Order: sequence, then structure tokens, then C-alpha cells
Amino acid sequence: MRGLLRGFQSVLLAGGLIAAARAEPVMWHLDARRSTLEVAVRSTFEGFLCRVVNFDAAVAMDETLRRIERAEVSFDLTDVKTGRVKRDAHLLEWSEYDRFAKVTFHLADLSAADDGTFTARGSVMFHGVEKNVTFQVRSLVQGNLHSIDGEATVDYRDFGLPVIRRFYVVTVNPRVWIKFHLQGWLGAEGREPAWFPEK
Repeated sequence: MRGLLRGFQSVLLAGGLIAAARAEPVMWHLDARRSTLEVAVRSTFEGFLCRVVNFDAAVAMDETLRRIERAEVSFDLTDVKTGRVKRDAHLLEWSEYDRFAKVTFHLADLSAADDGTFTARGSVMFHGVEKNVTFQVRSLVQGNLHSIDGEATVDYRDFGLPVIRRFYVVTVNPRVWIKFHLQGWLGAEGREPAWFPEK
């Protein structure tokens, strides 16, 4: 009987019906030159775009399933550029940079939607407050090349920050729009492959 069971198991293994143990996720190598993180802000008289000129993104993927298993994005608030030096300084003062220097997003779950997009669920740590967020992302896979695009809206009042008002007439909308584009690849670090066509 034991011999019969061993033989049956061998047949299943040969046919791929018994899955092998899952391999550890493989880290993504981010291409900072082609990756962007931006925050669109609206105020009483104008809108402006904040660009995060330097950020870290740690993404781990299941190499077999080509599925993101873990992800974390973080940046220092001094790397947020609003287009005006004085406005940059006010941002640091308003956000209490001396106490809360970094913003971090941690991915908790990524599930496929019917339209081919994915629903990302995770948390944002900002100004010492952690809040859950949910938003849609799109992912493109071509060989060992990967790109991820997404948009999310957050309200900075949820992080214990006051509405920004200047000179009693200018108010900054507390809801801001975040847009990101990440590109990277799986494989040896430093061996950059041919890339997707430029946008």
C-alpha cells in the first residue's frame, strides 16, 4: 500500500498537480529616473503640483505568478517641491517637520478587479497618524519589466493637520490628489534591461 501511495504521488508530482513550495518573493529594482510621485493641490486662486524628487520604493514580487506580495513607499518631506521656495518652507513648518519628517505608505493587500485593474489596500503614516487607504492601480508586465500606476485622494485633516489659510483669503483644499508611476525590473541589480516606450 505504501509503495502504491508513493507511486501515485510521483505521478502527481510529474504532472505538476502537487504544487512545489512557494519561493520567497523577489525584490523589485526601482528605476528612479522613470518613476514619479506627484501631489496635486488646489487653493482659492490657483492649483499647483508638488513633485517628490526623491523617494524609496521597496516592492517584492512572486516571480512565478508575477504578483506583488509586499510594497512600501516612503519619502522625506524636504524632497517635496511645490514650485516655490517659500511655499516649500511653509509646508515643512505646517507639517511639523522637526517631529514628523517622513511619509510612508505600506501595502496590505492587492486584489484583482474584473476590469483588469487592481484594488490596493494599505495604510499611510503621516504627521504621526496612520490611516487606511484604498485606491485603484494598473500594472503592466513585460518579461522581467514591470510598471505600476495609481491615483488616490486623501484629506490631510485626517492626519491631525489644520486647514491651510494664508492672509485670511487663501485656503488650500484639504483633499489632495496623489498620482504615481513606478517602473522597475526583476533580476540582477545594475543590469538595466530595454525599457517600455517613453510616455
